[in-house]
Amino acid sequence: MAIKQSQYIGITNKVLNDVIGTRDFSGLVFSKVSMKSGVPKQTEYDVNKNVVRLTKEEVDASFSDTAFKAFCAEYFAYNGGTKRPAFICLAYVGSGETAATAFGRVTADFSNFGSFTFYGDDFEVGDAEGGGLLDVAKANEGNEYGWVFLVKTNATNQESDSSALDGLLLTHLTHDVTAPLAWYASVDYGKVASAGTIDYKQFGGHSATVTTDTAKIAADTLKVNYIGLVQDYGNGLKFYQRGVNMDGTDLGVVRDMCWINSEIVREYFSLQNNAQRIPANHVGCAMVRNIVVGVADRAIANGAILVDKPLTEEQISQIKFYANDDRAADEVASSGYYIKVELVKDGDKYRVLYTLIYAKGDHIQKVDGQHILV
Repeated sequence: MAIKQSQYIGITNKVLNDVIGTRDFSGLVFSKVSMKSGVPKQTEYDVNKNVVRLTKEEVDASFSDTAFKAFCAEYFAYNGGTKRPAFICLAYVGSGETAATAFGRVTADFSNFGSFTFYGDDFEVGDAEGGGLLDVAKANEGNEYGWVFLVKTNATNQESDSSALDGLLLTHLTHDVTAPLAWYASVDYGKVASAGTIDYKQFGGHSATVTTDTAKIAADTLKVNYIGLVQDYGNGLKFYQRGVNMDGTDLGVVRDMCWINSEIVREYFSLQNNAQRIPANHVGCAMVRNIVVGVADRAIANGAILVDKPLTEEQISQIKFYANDDRAADEVASSGYYIKVELVKDGDKYRVLYTLIYAKGDHIQKVDGQHILV
């Protein structure tokens, strides 16, 4: 076990990542515990052996399950102009254990991933508290922009699965889980304009599951994602559609939010480690503000935050409500973001509270955080 970061730092949209170091967005795959026998022991690195980290070579050498090897081959094959995923994380659902129990057990000790899924025909969405994937999706909502849950469905089950999962945060219903799993893991936020959307991304070697207008309309209406086949003057083009989660949020917006939150946390811990102290006065507030500004400016460079975005009246009202400041919408529109920092006394401690509001796509995002100052 490890100490939770929330003992030292509070952030409304929680992102758990390594205290020091850049967050890793590689995919986490849950499977039945019977598959564990194929994993080489030297790859086990989690303190409680809840998770193993596998390279493509280790998967090829260790697993006789051809279906799982094909799954991993699709995951490792994606190259979106940045990089291929370096490794895939594998966790297990034990005998007699529900999917939600396994998810809670694993994430209590391991948090450094971006998206996760459950592999195999044994896992179904099911009903609330029925031991299925719906329970996992509901549990994951409480992690608030920590991890996106990729749930596999098909044309037969998509209507019932969509009905069960409708409106849930951080849940992505799709015919092809390896495509978003690989895309999520392959971003390089250190590059200019690296952030984006999975909509219209092409995935070589993946099969299209939607090939007609009727099937497209049905899937889009249910917020089910898929790889579609489009004919262009006799040539077949396959690309991912539409990249939305069950609450209607774009998958790319969520991934960018995860990165922004985790970078603020990382920068704060780095400041704590390198500074003599962060004083509980205007100097400490300025130090924390500089962290948030620095992350926001890098987010503009990589495309996670958009500048000069026209705002609708609804968005302007939403920003004013979030900030309680009539000037906030003008700052978001012109500069890309609005930041408010204040110092409050909490018992015998002082806390610095901050709010970051920014625009991305058709969404207005807000990060609330608090750090204890000395």
